Amino acid sequence: LWFPDWEGLVDTCKNDGSEPEYMALNPGSWMHSSKQGCCEANFGWMLNECLGSSANATDKWFMDWNLFKCKKDCDVGTGPSCGGRANWWDGLFDTRSACCAEKAAWNPTDCLVD
Repeated sequence: LWFPDWEGLVDTCKNDGSEPEYMALNPGSWMHSSKQGCCEANFGWMLNECLGSSANATDKWFMDWNLFKCKKDCDVGTGPSCGGRANWWDGLFDTRSACCAEKAAWNPTDCLVD
């Protein structure tokens, strides 16, 4: 079963049997049948980080507000325009043009280039 690992360096869920005693004594509250379920219950605000490489990228477009550019939802370095994983609160778009039109209407031309 999967449990939240708050003691490690990365906030994630594990299933190695090393859960704290309080979790083992109350499995209905802490233990989950899947990593996805554990991450959703305990790290919903950072679901992609919790899931790590097992999460599926959407390859849709989202606004990277640090760069003011639309980037693709995929791991950095795995393809052109990949901006890392989108957060659950990021609006996703099918095309870069649609993303820039909605999120950077004041400067769509600059938004469209890496």
